[in-house]
Amino acid sequence: MGPSSTQLFCIFVAYFITGFCSVDAGHEGTVYVQHGGTVNLTLTLPQPGVREMTVRHDIIQTLIHVTDYNNVSVNETYKSRTQFTGLIDSQGYGGLSFLLSGVHWSDGGDYGCYTGSPELRGSLIVGCMKTIVVIGIEDLNITSPDKAKSNSSLVCQATIRFCPGIQAVNVSFIWGKNGVQLDTRDSCNYTTARASRCNFVRHYTTFPIGDVEHDGDEYTCRIKLGNSFLSNWSQEYVLGREFLENTPNSTVQSRNHEGILSGFAAFVVLVVLTVIF
Repeated sequence: MGPSSTQLFCIFVAYFITGFCSVDAGHEGTVYVQHGGTVNLTLTLPQPGVREMTVRHDIIQTLIHVTDYNNVSVNETYKSRTQFTGLIDSQGYGGLSFLLSGVHWSDGGDYGCYTGSPELRGSLIVGCMKTIVVIGIEDLNITSPDKAKSNSSLVCQATIRFCPGIQAVNVSFIWGKNGVQLDTRDSCNYTTARASRCNFVRHYTTFPIGDVEHDGDEYTCRIKLGNSFLSNWSQEYVLGREFLENTPNSTVQSRNHEGILSGFAAFVVLVVLTVIF
C-alpha cells in the first residue's frame, strides 16, 4: 500500500515550510539501504501457497520466478548480485527472502509478487509487496557561521539523495563531543531538488554551544534516517583550529609577528652591507 493523497500533500507542504525535519510517506514494507550496500528483502507469501508466481521490480522488471511452489530461479540481470535466502516447502509455505548486494540507484522502487510466469501480466498478490528506498549521504560536515564572534553555534549539514524520489524519510541529527554522543534535540531545515526519479535534499541543523574558550573540544555529527539507518560520523570539528585563524586578536598577533620578522630581516641586511663595505 503506497502513500495516501493526504501524506503526499503533507510532503509537498513540508518541503516549503522551515522547521519540518521530514515526513515519512513510506508504509510498513519500506526498507532503507545505502547506495552500494546490501539489503535483505523478505516478502510475505500467501497461504496456501501459489504454484507459480513472479517477483517484479516496479511491475516490469522480473527478479525471481517461482514454479511448483518452491523451485526458485533468479533473473540473469540480477543473478550476480542476488542470493536467495528463503525456505519454501513443497506446498509453498515458508519465506521468500533474498539478499541484493551492490545496490544501484535504479534498484529503488516497489517489489511485488504476481501470479503466473514473467511473460504473463498476472495479478498482484495482496500483502506480498516491499519498497526499497536507496539512500546516499554526501558532504556531511560541520561549519561555524560565528567564527569571528566566539563560536556560539555550529552547523551540521549534508546532502541526502534518495530513490525513488516520492519517498521522504524521517531525518534527525546526532551530535558528539570528544568521542561522546550528546543528548540533543535538533531543529532541522532543508531545501529540496528533484532529478529524474530521485530527490536531492540539503539538510542542516544548528547546534548552540554558547560563549566558550578555545579549548580544542572536538565536535562531530551524524545523520539518522528512519528508525535504524545511521550514517558514519563527520570529520571532527576542533574548536579553535578555524577560530584562531579568523578572530581579530589572531590577526593582530599575526601582524605583530610579521613586523618582528620584517625588523629582524632588515637588521640582517644592514649587518651584511656593513661587512661588505
